[in-house]
Amino acid sequence: LADLTDRNTALMAQEIKKLCIYIQEDRVIEKKHVKELVVPGHESSIFNLSDSLFARNKQALGLVLELEQSGIEPMQIIGLLENQALWHLHCLFGSGHSKNIRPFVVKKIKAHKPKWTQAELENLLKGLREIETGIKTGRTQHPFASMAETIGRFVLKPG
Repeated sequence: LADLTDRNTALMAQEIKKLCIYIQEDRVIEKKHVKELVVPGHESSIFNLSDSLFARNKQALGLVLELEQSGIEPMQIIGLLENQALWHLHCLFGSGHSKNIRPFVVKKIKAHKPKWTQAELENLLKGLREIETGIKTGRTQHPFASMAETIGRFVLKPG
């Protein structure tokens, strides 16, 4: 776990939380669980951003900056966040959860229900798609600034 997370303690804590949700009845985190669930490198940071965004945690804005400094492609981040927004919409406001979404992910998503309305998730998805279109057409000159602005509308929401 330490090697996969570059010994980042915040990231390790997040991954341990994910592992605990996943193993539930097993009660013991084994090496096979770590290999199966912990995503190495930049992908872990993207999932950290996703977790912070959907928990409506202000930390998400700092993670956008970290990802920009790491040199990761903005489209990789946008793609994951769009998928997560779609999964949240489907699990929280759709007809149930998809067979393609793992049960531990559904459980994690359902914990976010008090924090989001359907309209907010739809607006988030719309904002992410606008950034994607802007990147693809060359209209968005600063994709990370656009991401921070869009994410900020949801994590800095008053009240």
